[in-house]
Amino acid sequence: MYFNSFSFIIFLLIVLPLFGLINDRWKPYVLLAANLIFYASFSIHYCWLVIAIVFVNYLIGIAITQFKIDKRKMVYIIGILLNVGILIYYKYTNFFIDNFNFLSAISGSKVHFNLVSILLPVGLSFMTFQSISYLIEIKRGNLSPEKNIITLANYFLFFPKILAGPIERPGPFLEQLKSKIQINPTLIEEGLKLCLIGFFKKLVVGDRLAIYVNKVYDAPETFGSGALIVATIFFTIQLYCDFSGYCDIGMGVSKMMGLRLTKNFNHPLFAVSFSDFWKRWHITLSSWLRDYIFIPLCGRRAKRTKIYSAIFLVFLISGFWHGANWTFIVWGMMHGTFIILGDIKDRLWNKYVTIDIPEKLLYVGSVCITFLLVSFTRIFFKSDTIGEALMIIKRILTIPGPVELDIVGKYLLLAVTALLLVYEFKKEFFKNKFSISGQANVVINSAYMASLLVLIVLLGVFNQSGFIYMKF
Repeated sequence: MYFNSFSFIIFLLIVLPLFGLINDRWKPYVLLAANLIFYASFSIHYCWLVIAIVFVNYLIGIAITQFKIDKRKMVYIIGILLNVGILIYYKYTNFFIDNFNFLSAISGSKVHFNLVSILLPVGLSFMTFQSISYLIEIKRGNLSPEKNIITLANYFLFFPKILAGPIERPGPFLEQLKSKIQINPTLIEEGLKLCLIGFFKKLVVGDRLAIYVNKVYDAPETFGSGALIVATIFFTIQLYCDFSGYCDIGMGVSKMMGLRLTKNFNHPLFAVSFSDFWKRWHITLSSWLRDYIFIPLCGRRAKRTKIYSAIFLVFLISGFWHGANWTFIVWGMMHGTFIILGDIKDRLWNKYVTIDIPEKLLYVGSVCITFLLVSFTRIFFKSDTIGEALMIIKRILTIPGPVELDIVGKYLLLAVTALLLVYEFKKEFFKNKFSISGQANVVINSAYMASLLVLIVLLGVFNQSGFIYMKF
């Protein structure tokens, strides 16, 4: 039941009115039923697993505060290891087996293990990070364990975020679930607008760019530099539209239910550095990594070498979290390296460079360089193997070739990308000006939403493709 499927629209047409009209006492139960039905539409066989994860974290959360002080740390560590262990088993078992077999073969050993048939449950990576943050916040004394298991289950399984985030912190979201949920016409209108924007990003821009991107990346050995460069740049935009579109739809649906999800993107196409990029991209992941890994590793006033080591380790973990493949690990290490190099560059620039460069020129140059470098790292993110990524880079550098895009496709892709950039530019630089969608005028609001709907219907790609981050 993907967000961009007809079945999801039917699901919402049933759930939203029922949730809005039913007595407050029964809202948690209706929400839990909706969450489980939604999850079962992807993997009914793994419903038992997510229910078990909820139950185990419910018990461990209570045990952390109820056990004697000398045993609390042990219970907490067991809880963390259980959550991480479940993720490792379902996501990384075959990765470790495959690498063990490779090392065994090159060392001359005859020891070999067969790969196991394991399907990664959807949303498990995101749910694991939420589980860990729940236990950490209880251990730190920032959060009391939730005594109502229905409320806790709705935090973990809330259907607008279970597939691919955002990674909600337990405190604020649990507080929302325990408070009286207010639904009004304004929230419904704002939520509907967010959904339309999300569908526009996903169906009109992301999925349309994906047609060309997949054509090139499915057989990169047959294309030259022109096609590979354009496909890589298009993939960077596609990934943003796919992921932020998912988050927009999730936030929109949540708003219509009277609940708020954390904003996960802040126009990363305009980032001026890799450090700035991660303040704008997948914000809930970067803040999670900062608060639960980076700061515990080096604190807030560590030496520069310790900070750089922590940054590199954090992004190595980030890469591995994204997928059980060396391509993601290399991608993560590249981002960590670029952040470190960016900090070194800034320190040297401020100390030694005295050239007076116009501020706007410096900004535009920084945005363009950052975008191109981020796109370069996407080669590893998109490729199936390290060898394939290196082959693509080699062909970009050594094999000239055309873009290989027909004239109609070229102008259509340029048009939908331009529409996206106009929207992003307006939101980044003119947030409180020319705000058509924010006007009280009913006619203007209706025209704005109708225009989005028309663009989606006329230009959208309706092949019910899943969201890229679901596989992580």
